[in-house]
Amino acid sequence: MSKRLFITCTNQRAKLVTSLLKLDLEKAYDRLDWDFLERYIGFRNEFLSLLWNGNKLDGFKPIRGLRQGDPVSAYLFVLCMEHLGIMIQREVEEGTWKPIQLTKHGPKLSHIFFADDVLLFAKAKKEQAITINRVLESFCHMSGLKISIQKSRALASKGLTSQVFMELIERVNSKLTGWKSALLNKAGRVTLANAVLTALPSYGMKLYWYPQYICDFIDKSVRSFNWYSREGKGPHMVGWDKLTRPKNCCGLGIRTARNQNTALLGKLVWDLLRPTNQLWVSVLKDKYLLQDSLFLSRKKSGSPTWRAIIQALALLEDGLVLKLGNGEIDVWKDVWVGKEPLATSVPWVDIHDSGLRVKDTWDGTSWRLDQLYTPLFEALRLKISCLTPHLVVGVPNLWTWAPDISGKYMVRSTYRWLTKDHGLETSAGWNWIWKLPLPASLCFFLW
Repeated sequence: MSKRLFITCTNQRAKLVTSLLKLDLEKAYDRLDWDFLERYIGFRNEFLSLLWNGNKLDGFKPIRGLRQGDPVSAYLFVLCMEHLGIMIQREVEEGTWKPIQLTKHGPKLSHIFFADDVLLFAKAKKEQAITINRVLESFCHMSGLKISIQKSRALASKGLTSQVFMELIERVNSKLTGWKSALLNKAGRVTLANAVLTALPSYGMKLYWYPQYICDFIDKSVRSFNWYSREGKGPHMVGWDKLTRPKNCCGLGIRTARNQNTALLGKLVWDLLRPTNQLWVSVLKDKYLLQDSLFLSRKKSGSPTWRAIIQALALLEDGLVLKLGNGEIDVWKDVWVGKEPLATSVPWVDIHDSGLRVKDTWDGTSWRLDQLYTPLFEALRLKISCLTPHLVVGVPNLWTWAPDISGKYMVRSTYRWLTKDHGLETSAGWNWIWKLPLPASLCFFLW
């Protein structure tokens, strides 16, 4: 979401110039004023007494600060930051704060908070700067918080550079090279390799489509680490394609960067297909989706995250299945057979069939395709006849994820599905090795 905002605010072709400010609160937990906390949340003035050996101590009154590490402190701080959000929203309603709008019909955005980091958005005008400064001064005076000038700045988006990816590679290498062969056996290296690939690059992999050379470089680092010896590089005893197979396919289950990247991006695809009230979903839908359908919106231009979603969708769409609920979808315009509207699979749509709903062509036991005026190819008739929907009034039509038994999108099941998609078949003949009550190093030796 923030990346999309950066691109919009720094777009030189935009008709209206907008400003984006990134603010950091200096020692946020230590400076929070207790009087402000009590007034805003509604605590009583006196609600705590201390007894020491049966006697009352002299009175004391805390002035400021939240205890670091206390789980309640995070909630108290978020509640206080909500007060800043209310102050900003009040200015927006009065018209003194002009928020930005990413899309024509999308929501207007004035601020985003994440812990003690604050992103503010407004029109790039002198009057707006005065308003922002007034609101921040008032909030800091009430709460005791202070803005860190050194860590606060105006942001500009320059897109993803190769340097960003090189920093990731350096982090992966430093994590792997920190564990030499003298400390870990082969089984331990496999565990660490999967942990590094799952943890270090996972945040970026959830948002961006990594270039192939970056994925190859990460795989190369993991491959070399698994066969590293005390003398330096060791011989690769088993091919990389076998190491990356699941354990029930005679492999070690080492994850590849490309499949991991695709599986993580699938979570964004899933959120765009399912009904949700997330802010970033509503912005992307209004910006890119055609007829509220992700499958009709294959536009490859746009923000880096949108391009990543489209590339991931091309690899994951075979696992997506539409479960018909009430059947209140258009027969020709909506996607319910395959991944394209039926209108693209017929020569023309007869005017008598326009506006026809799926529920109108299903009588509860069979399809009434003979009543259609639009000609259907035999292959298309067979494809529709294979569907047996259970239409229920009041139940929405939802997308399900076929590779997972629950129908929900899971990264783990998606990765297994992507691996099997390369022609690998599972076999129970290899599972017994990893179920033996032996140390992992011995199981690795037997493998």
